[in-house]
Amino acid sequence: MYGMLGFLMVARHKYTDLYTVCPPQTSRFLVVWAIACVPLTYFKIFHVANIAHFSGLGLGMMMAQALYARKARTLWRVGLAAALLITLVLMFYAPWAPGYQLNQDSNWWPQVLRARYPDAL
Repeated sequence: MYGMLGFLMVARHKYTDLYTVCPPQTSRFLVVWAIACVPLTYFKIFHVANIAHFSGLGLGMMMAQALYARKARTLWRVGLAAALLITLVLMFYAPWAPGYQLNQDSNWWPQVLRARYPDAL
């Protein structure tokens, strides 16, 4: 959702019809909400994947710039490609994440290949 928001926030300056899809009030509310979620998560009041939301917002904005920027469009496209590559790498390699080592140590994939699904869990 935040990726779409980022895209619409940038693209609506070129295509004014997008203001009806995502008016400035909606954009402001969602950005304020995202910022408010940071301390809520920090103080363990409400758990939100803040990095995912802000990454989506940034990638959506970069994608719109890569498509519609008047200047430095090639630079935006290279930056977007690099950001997407980093995102893909981090989806599969994140040794600092608690679940990563657990997944590496587990024996679930061979169990799935043998159709022993209860053992994979």
